[in-house]
Amino acid sequence: MNRHTDWYIELYPSLIAIDVTDHIMNHLAQRITIGNAIIICEYPARLQAPHSKLWKKTIRICERVFASTLNARLRKELSDKIAILEHTKFVVWPVSQQTVESADRLTVWLVPPDTAIGTFPPDCVTLYITVPVTGTQMAEYMRALPPKSTLVVYRGGRTVTMAQLPSDPNNSQ
Repeated sequence: MNRHTDWYIELYPSLIAIDVTDHIMNHLAQRITIGNAIIICEYPARLQAPHSKLWKKTIRICERVFASTLNARLRKELSDKIAILEHTKFVVWPVSQQTVESADRLTVWLVPPDTAIGTFPPDCVTLYITVPVTGTQMAEYMRALPPKSTLVVYRGGRTVTMAQLPSDPNNSQ
């Protein structure tokens, strides 16, 4: 993981589309307890079903581990994690302002790349970018998130590199 000012940035340059979705679900299972997440993807409505399916698979894996262990501490941790994962919902953007305001901490927003940055939902601490972006767009995303947030960028060799990022996203044009 690379540290860039007050944000954490993870770059994955060579994952294929199926691996990206699988990686997002595994990564997200660890991050959703911290706050909401945003997945910037090309066709959010089309990706809602595959993401939800992989999310249910992640829950089943946790349930199998839970059923196979006798360790009381691990069973408690897994029980709590399963409850959190089961209450997580995937919402396709755009939505009404009322939906944004009523969302809880267990929401994953599937957002198209042309969405206005200032309209991101509150309490989002993880941003997954699966489409090519420029350094300027990356700076806008960074400004829209609170400090100590994590940006996970799946590049496929076609998008931003660390050298293209501004040294201070809060002061860039």
